[in-house]
Amino acid sequence: MGYSFIIEDYLKEAVLNKNIEAIKKVAVIIGENTEKTEMLLREKEDIRGDIKVILTEIKNLNENMNKRFEAVDKRFEAVDKRFEAVDKRFEAMDKRFEEMIKYVDKRFEDMIKYVDKRFEDMNRRFDMMFKFMSLGFGVVTILITVFKFVK
Repeated sequence: MGYSFIIEDYLKEAVLNKNIEAIKKVAVIIGENTEKTEMLLREKEDIRGDIKVILTEIKNLNENMNKRFEAVDKRFEAVDKRFEAVDKRFEAMDKRFEEMIKYVDKRFEDMIKYVDKRFEDMNRRFDMMFKFMSLGFGVVTILITVFKFVK
């Protein structure tokens, strides 16, 4: 049974029997309920105030977090820019190494051509020397043979 039925029973008792005690009980119940209601309303207002404070703190925390995230984003952008600069430096270094490799390859090819030419020159000299030596030995052999028959 709710309070309204209890109050109703006490009021019937008070009116029909002219019972003063019933009126006092009704007054006490209404007073207690009023106090409880007022207390609940105060607690409700306190809770609302606490919720407002909590919401304000949450909003402040959210704003602070957004600021921090923005700062982190800026730092990452700065790091990205640094990496781009490093990438450009590496690309420049790659180009320099490619140019150096081309230069070394050309120098090596030039050196090979020079060495080949030197070997060809030396080969020609040895061929000529061998021909002259063969001709010389041939002439000496013919002279020796001629002198043996002449004697």
